[in-house]
Amino acid sequence: QALDVEAFKRDEDLRLDPALDYASVGGLSNEVREKLIAARPVTLGQASRIEGVTAGALTALLAQSGCVAVSGGLEVASDRLLQLMKKGVTVEQVARVTRAFADAGILVHAYLMYGFPTETTQDTVDALEYVRQLFENGCIQSGFFHRFACTVHSPVGQHPNEYGVTLQALP
Repeated sequence: QALDVEAFKRDEDLRLDPALDYASVGGLSNEVREKLIAARPVTLGQASRIEGVTAGALTALLAQSGCVAVSGGLEVASDRLLQLMKKGVTVEQVARVTRAFADAGILVHAYLMYGFPTETTQDTVDALEYVRQLFENGCIQSGFFHRFACTVHSPVGQHPNEYGVTLQALP
């Protein structure tokens, strides 16, 4: 759960409803509820630093603050490729976090890609199956697969040799 909370810290400045009634937020333990009432965090980042606050608690706060949907770039459903991309998350974390969003009533849209350098056909087939399972289990409600495209600002574009890629100059 600590890793899940770390994933949320990327949204450090996401504002919570200033009139949020923490006593009415479902899905919180009494201990976490008391800590939130005492601290009155203004942002998701502040809430994430309160001891005992889980990904589930954070998604409950977002839902109570009016969040109805999120979208994010899972990119690939392979721990090997996520590590190569330096995404800082695992497939298991994604499953837990998307489940927490779904449990809080927040819709999830995932962006994925195929054709990343070193990705095999089996990696792609495995990713499709994993995404199918996320849909089946209600963790995501929509998704979009697209073909990998290298951009100049991406790690692949900046360091193509680390990925076994040779970039061609644009005409």
